[in-house]
Amino acid sequence: MLRQFFATLPHDFDEAAKIDGANLWHIFWRISMPLCRPGLTVVAIGVFMSTWNDFMGPLIYLSKEKSFTLALGLYALSPGEAGGATIGSITTAQLMAACSLAVVPVILVFFFAQKKLISGTVVSTGIKG
Repeated sequence: MLRQFFATLPHDFDEAAKIDGANLWHIFWRISMPLCRPGLTVVAIGVFMSTWNDFMGPLIYLSKEKSFTLALGLYALSPGEAGGATIGSITTAQLMAACSLAVVPVILVFFFAQKKLISGTVVSTGIKG
């Protein structure tokens, strides 16, 4: 995803900065990074959402119930054969309420980062012509 984003960025700014005497460090931090911010934000939000909802990774690596992630904790609380209710037995309504609360951080991140997500898909660089 980032490779395609970087391929769309114009190199005219870099060349102009080199002509003006900027070194590679200044070109990177003052020109390239501000242009890359929307793409990096989109990737960061995607990584957060996939990590927050990850189930298989923690299921493989974690063995103590104290260190369970939210997804594993909800699975352990679920009644029936699938979850086994290893931590405690709760009703289905309580489990659905807990799942609804687990989604709140993802919704909040999306709500506050929606503008960056949209600007990450369409980048205006300021070059005309």
